[in-house]
Amino acid sequence: MEVKTMKLFNKLKSQRGALFGMDARITLAIFSGLSVIAGTAGYGYMQQTQITSMATELDNISKAYTNFMLDTSVNTKTFSDLLNNDGGQLGWNGPYMIMSSDRHVSYGTYTLEYGIEMRKINGKSPRPCINPRDLCFVWLKLTDVPSTLAAAVDEHIDGAIDEKGSPESGRLLVDIDQATDKAAIYYRITRK
Repeated sequence: MEVKTMKLFNKLKSQRGALFGMDARITLAIFSGLSVIAGTAGYGYMQQTQITSMATELDNISKAYTNFMLDTSVNTKTFSDLLNNDGGQLGWNGPYMIMSSDRHVSYGTYTLEYGIEMRKINGKSPRPCINPRDLCFVWLKLTDVPSTLAAAVDEHIDGAIDEKGSPESGRLLVDIDQATDKAAIYYRITRK
């Protein structure tokens, strides 16, 4: 009996694979957990990059418009005036941006509009300047922006969305189409 026990003990003692298998499973679980954490952090970083990129692009177009206005003394509603001098503006010293058209790379189309700010007025897009006493602004409009990105850019530019929790005031206005879950954003450039 003692010989059989000794043989069994020696046989079990020489088997080392079972312990290695447990170590491999523990290591796999640790690396799986770390990859989930890294993936989540990476996704959040990519979202923040999109928000910052959009805000920077809007600001750069605003600066281009200001330079155009300083050179030509004209408030234009034609976006292409910032890209080429098809309008024949005197003093034009552009192009003021490195873009080939009014189309955004990922979303919709850029346009320029005149309108008053919608603070305390029902609606989200700028209302047309009709009354000469209205405080009228030039707005940069971009269409077909995903609503979640538009809301995040609004919060980035204006701080908290606003005291009422709606994107209807500030430098960036957001007009969400509930049917498509896309938004038109309006970025206030300058006073007309």
